[in-house]
Amino acid sequence: MELFLMNPSSKKPTLSILICSLTSRYKSLQSLMDDLTEQKTERVEILIEIDGGQITTGEKRNLLL
Repeated sequence: MELFLMNPSSKKPTLSILICSLTSRYKSLQSLMDDLTEQKTERVEILIEIDGGQITTGEKRNLLL
């Protein structure tokens, strides 16, 4: 289980994008991240919870909150 915080800033974010994914979907996630990163501002945080299917989507959501 991994949790990534992309480009955190000292300011409180206005928008948090929470993404739950699986390691088997890494290529799709990378494509999504490429698109999101191009549009991201410093007031937006992107949080990702990715694992190999050991925990449920609901548990991942709770971890991201």
